[in-house]
Amino acid sequence: MNIIDKIEEITGRKFEDLNYEERDVVRGWMSAISQKDPTIDSLREFVANWKVTVENQLANDELSQKKDMFLKARLKNLLAIEGFLQGPEKAKKALEAYLGTLEKK
Repeated sequence: MNIIDKIEEITGRKFEDLNYEERDVVRGWMSAISQKDPTIDSLREFVANWKVTVENQLANDELSQKKDMFLKARLKNLLAIEGFLQGPEKAKKALEAYLGTLEKK
């Protein structure tokens, strides 16, 4: 069973029936699944795409209080994951900046 069939089994909706953002997230998952080993860059891209999807859903004025709270919690988690994934890169840049300030012999 492929991922497209799994979507219909789980949600009762066909891939074509998903909205643009949902299809984009599924494509991101499919891309991640098709790779042998995920890279930090691919994870960053996936989290960024998922974050945009959640932000677009939050922009909908007709959300129930429960759905709004759920999406805000998801966004908060995605922001934490995004920060974690950027941590090593930020630390490397900070170290390079610090080393650039040291006196040379």
